[in-house]
Amino acid sequence: MKRELSQKLDFSKKLIALIFTFGLFYSCKKDDGIKSDHLLIQGSWTLNETKYASFINDTLIRQDVYQPILPESITFSDGAYVKRLDKKVVQTGNYYLVDRVLSFKSLNNNILVKEYSILNSTSLVTFTEENYTMPNGKKERYLVEYFYRKN
Repeated sequence: MKRELSQKLDFSKKLIALIFTFGLFYSCKKDDGIKSDHLLIQGSWTLNETKYASFINDTLIRQDVYQPILPESITFSDGAYVKRLDKKVVQTGNYYLVDRVLSFKSLNNNILVKEYSILNSTSLVTFTEENYTMPNGKKERYLVEYFYRKN
């Protein structure tokens, strides 16, 4: 009887250890979303269009869509970026991706921060948003979206 109880306890300990190991393995998985974003953004992207929208109290007041007059592109490679306008380099520096925010720090220490809503193998959509509350209580919001396609 003691032997049966001992075997059951050994089996229970092994089962608990197995469940614990299994749980630990799956709870400590890597954050593939962050790594995949860093991999997806690598390469050259061409600006296709820019959309401007303005809102007052969440009502769309104006929306405009513009195609670039001169070809504009940006290339990302291992933490560095090169921005080109009409195939000429106009800015270089480092970029950072954190929590769906893309930050650019140029070599002359200018910093630009854009959020991104789409990043996949063919499309990158970044945006900036500004919100104001006017003295009369109206809330104004300005949204600028930049639509890129991968070359």
